[in-house]
Amino acid sequence: MDVHAGERPVTEALVFGTFQATRTAAAHALDWLDTAAGAGRFDSDRLAIDGLAITRVCSLINDDLTDAAQALVPHILKGRTALNWAASDLFATLLALSGVIRGEDAIGDDAANYLVLLRDVNAERQGRQDALLNQALDGTAGAFDSSQPVALEQALPLRFDRLDALKGVLCFIEQWSAFGARAWPTDSLHFARLLEGAAVATLRGYELPFGMRLLRAVRYLDKGHSAGLAAGFEFLRLSQGEDGGFGDYDAVIARMAAQTPSQDADLPLRLPVTLQALWTMAELERPAFHLLGRAFGSTGLLREGGRPGC
Repeated sequence: MDVHAGERPVTEALVFGTFQATRTAAAHALDWLDTAAGAGRFDSDRLAIDGLAITRVCSLINDDLTDAAQALVPHILKGRTALNWAASDLFATLLALSGVIRGEDAIGDDAANYLVLLRDVNAERQGRQDALLNQALDGTAGAFDSSQPVALEQALPLRFDRLDALKGVLCFIEQWSAFGARAWPTDSLHFARLLEGAAVATLRGYELPFGMRLLRAVRYLDKGHSAGLAAGFEFLRLSQGEDGGFGDYDAVIARMAAQTPSQDADLPLRLPVTLQALWTMAELERPAFHLLGRAFGSTGLLREGGRPGC
């Protein structure tokens, strides 16, 4: 399946802000998934969920990929009519669910049942993870108290020497902004620049997931463009391999393969990074993109009574 028709090659200089680079990255990633599915590599529920999540994100980023993404779903599922949806992290699971819940087959029913379960066991949703659930289940940013202006510099002193403190800041920003769904009420550009510096430093250390999380937090605070965000975006773009997956873990993968030759060491490492990279690139390059809103819609994935949304 060649989904690159009409796309410019990844190696061509692409202008940050046009969204063409992100669209191209999505097409290349979908090719990678198609190759992996053709080789039967989605042999665990976790890998299948991550693959479905990336497939969904690719179609949301580039609507030219919609048909190819839908055609790939049964090849990832390999005849499975149910999945252990708890096998992957919540973000990937919710995105995967959003891609199959509207289907008429058994996997759609299984997805709807799991969403009902999530709703029933998470009646009170107020934390960072719950900001995801609110949007997935209800299509809302949740009931987090946003009545008071937030002065981040006073409320959350930034400590670069304490990882736990920095993660606490990110949790607060993600929860308060509902991952970008709620506009930040105060001018926090200075704080955004501090986080931007932390993001660039983290990416230089090749801590991709945390660096991408920092970049997204900057975007939630600042909807404009900056040199730091452009540099972070370019770093991610160039982190996409020739095969379409993100992350250069060849040395680690080779060692893991030597220790356990029968296990696939590549997909478990690179699928989560690829999902995060596409999400981050899309929201950096197009501030109004808001992936979660596009994936879950304005009413969420469940209607009243626990039936799939449409």
